[in-house]
Amino acid sequence: MISGPPDPWTQSVGWDDATARSHAERLDRRAGVPDFVAMRALVLRLAALQLGDTVVEVGCGTGPLLMALSHAVGPDGRAIGIEPQPAFVELARQRLAREGCSDRAEILQSSADRLDLPDASAAACIEQTVLLHLPPETVPRALAEMIRVTRPGGHVISVDQDTDTWIIDHPDRALTERLAHFGTAERVDGWMGRKLLRLYRDAGLRAVEIHPVVQMDTEPHSYLYTSAVRQAESARDNGTLTAEEASRWISQLADLAARGRFFASMNYYVCVGVKLA
Repeated sequence: MISGPPDPWTQSVGWDDATARSHAERLDRRAGVPDFVAMRALVLRLAALQLGDTVVEVGCGTGPLLMALSHAVGPDGRAIGIEPQPAFVELARQRLAREGCSDRAEILQSSADRLDLPDASAAACIEQTVLLHLPPETVPRALAEMIRVTRPGGHVISVDQDTDTWIIDHPDRALTERLAHFGTAERVDGWMGRKLLRLYRDAGLRAVEIHPVVQMDTEPHSYLYTSAVRQAESARDNGTLTAEEASRWISQLADLAARGRFFASMNYYVCVGVKLA
């Protein structure tokens, strides 16, 4: 196994403002692509929210999904975001204020495995790309917390990518395959997406369904393009790639993008289950 540095998202609480805003910009860019717009619509449909409901989003980031959830529950409902990263909390609050949702939505700065919310208080509890960034021993606790705050008959929903499904077109296949497996085990759980069905059923949820969503990027400066460049730079800094290999790989990728030939994709999975009494 090619090893890499720790997953940077596990250190997000300690990011300086510049680092946090850089990640926020990338997340907002990803949130705007058609595949993610469609995925938010799928999450809303599966949550089956009614006007006046309370809904919780764990790991709300800068707030795109939370904003949509606040619209779904209406002016008499309540949308609660949970987010540990301070700059993200502030950016999400600004988004809600711009959209006129501050009266029905709030954000608590807290962690996924310790939700400061009452039992059975939400019609649905949702996490988006959170579980794959948690230490393995924390994942069951985080899922248990999501189930705890969901009322009987309510929906628990997870959205997680399966980073081992990352593919990218590149002329240097051998180097790309090395990069694709760089640090997957240490950085994130690259199999989280495919584990969701098992985790949900083991946790006692019923009527469990799982839906695939494929993110595809074909434009330079897209989320998957910038992620690929960052991964190559990280592999260089880690010593997995030499400086010459990383520079050559990035240059070839830039050439593809400049000629309108860039393509990358990754699978996401949306898993939903119902909490029994």
